[in-house]
Amino acid sequence: MRNIGLILASLFVMSASADVTLPAYFSDNMVVQRNDMLPVAGKARPGREVSVKASWSDSKFSTKADADGRFRIEIPTPEAGGPYTITVSDGKKLVLRNVMSGDVWFCSGQSNMEMPLAGWGKVMDYEKEIANSSNPDIRLLEIHDAFTYQPVSDFSTDTDGWALCGPGKVDEFSATAYFFGRQLQKELNIPIGLIDSSWGGTNAECWTPATHLGNVKGFSDKVASMAECGFVRENLEALYRRQTDDWFNQFDSLDEGMSERKPLWVDMSQTGDGWDLMSLPTLWERKGYDFDGSAWLQKRVEIPASWVGKPLKLSLGTIDDYDITYVNGKEIGKTDGHLKKRVYDISQDLNNQQSLLITVRVVDFGGGGGIYGAPEDLKLECGSESLSLAGDWLFRKGTELSQVSSRPLSPGDVLHYPTLLYNAMVAPVTQFPIKGVIWYQGENNEKNPDNYSALLQTMIRSWREVWNKDFPFYIVQLANFREPMVFQQKSRWAKIREAQAQAARMDGVGLISAVDIGLADDIHPKNKQEVGRRLAMLAMTDTYGKGDYHHPEFKGYEIIGDSVVIELSEPVVAKDGKAKGFVIEGADGEFYEADAKISGNKVFLQAKMKAVPVGARYGWADNPICNVAGLNGMPLIPFRTF
Repeated sequence: MRNIGLILASLFVMSASADVTLPAYFSDNMVVQRNDMLPVAGKARPGREVSVKASWSDSKFSTKADADGRFRIEIPTPEAGGPYTITVSDGKKLVLRNVMSGDVWFCSGQSNMEMPLAGWGKVMDYEKEIANSSNPDIRLLEIHDAFTYQPVSDFSTDTDGWALCGPGKVDEFSATAYFFGRQLQKELNIPIGLIDSSWGGTNAECWTPATHLGNVKGFSDKVASMAECGFVRENLEALYRRQTDDWFNQFDSLDEGMSERKPLWVDMSQTGDGWDLMSLPTLWERKGYDFDGSAWLQKRVEIPASWVGKPLKLSLGTIDDYDITYVNGKEIGKTDGHLKKRVYDISQDLNNQQSLLITVRVVDFGGGGGIYGAPEDLKLECGSESLSLAGDWLFRKGTELSQVSSRPLSPGDVLHYPTLLYNAMVAPVTQFPIKGVIWYQGENNEKNPDNYSALLQTMIRSWREVWNKDFPFYIVQLANFREPMVFQQKSRWAKIREAQAQAARMDGVGLISAVDIGLADDIHPKNKQEVGRRLAMLAMTDTYGKGDYHHPEFKGYEIIGDSVVIELSEPVVAKDGKAKGFVIEGADGEFYEADAKISGNKVFLQAKMKAVPVGARYGWADNPICNVAGLNGMPLIPFRTF
């Protein structure tokens, strides 16, 4: 994680001899966006004349601070170059030194953007990369993780203001951002400023302002209720408690194991239809139970006679996501959170016989569902003695989440609650001119992929509006992850990739694919060098007009007899022999792995099938087995023909 020791930067840059304070993006070593207008806004002594003088110009700009001490002056920035100084004075001077003019890129998203070179990230060859990272023409500004319920103008940094790129500074900085900036600086030979504003495990709606999010399907009611609460946390939490109680009333009424919100299956062993054996620990979706919702898990345990009448500890490890646990019909504890280990006390009064009936009602709000931790964490303990509970349990489905409305979201769930990260980590920077944005996010929106395209496009549009600039916006399409498959009909990651490609059709928005450089067993692939290089190639082509980045993508298709002919945007090849990753959809609703033959920019598909072909898909899985690329080696963007 980020070095907490660096979180010493003030919300403002201050000088012991000056009363002028400026936002945290003003500091020594900063990069200003070249050939632009730079707003210098902050606080000075009320009523004082405030002047701004930059060493790149003979001009001095001045204004008068208002009664609260606020002031704002805009100054023009020069061509790329430096170093310069910026002096701001209200009679006492604040001098910013070693200032460069160049291009500033805002780098945002979730953990794959946040992932540092060292620390928890440890990208490929990270020690060598860090050792060779010194470059005074690359400057780093890392915004500290924060959330607010209304937009703010202040922020703090993890880099103590702007930092020169090099060992000790780049180690905990975004690897994707660094490798992108490194390539740009090499190609352009100008100063590059990188602002990292990212937070792992976050949804796109967290990064979107309420002013725009309410226009996205699925979010209008949420934003309206936030507005009714005045965007005040206390009011939002009170509303959440009321909504949660109503939701559980509805949810519990559909669970066969509940009656009037009281459990039915906790005070006697269950048998008969509906009850299956399940070996724990495990996620129930791995055992073929593909649903989000509630389930009941039960085990009768015979304890040693010497334990009877003594206090016990029941350890269940981690549970996805929420549990209420009972022993001999009595509730002993409940916990919400899939990463929290459950350890519950069994009182000596409750432990009054050798036979204990343990019943756990688990509610899975998304993911695999179940008691899934390490086998050694599943146990009963009496003093220093323990009894393993791993192995066969009874299992029965309660009800599915699909039967009820979405569960209310807690205002304290800052990684998922709408707008909070925009308010604290984007809004304060929108007065600082930038060249463009790179974005790596989407994994966390897999639970609701169908509205991700509209959500992402709305976020892009909102950022451009608040910055008042139609800057380039470049997206990293999700890498391959999880079990490799040729085809996965219900792949949510495939839908997210499709949504990202749809957003890239917006003017000035581009896409690079990482579908060929992921890892099956790691959601954080280590080859961030290639991600940054591809982003830089795209920027060099589309922003700077000095490159030739392109990738093959779907253009159209035709059904000829029992074949499907795919037309692509450019000629392609199979990287390692025979083309893989294509399936044909039949009129019977089934999908058939296709034999693919490539000819230039066309792919001819055939499959052994009785039904008439109606379409095709390519790379349609979380971790698709696919190998088609352009002549430049860039992967074919996954698609479906519809």
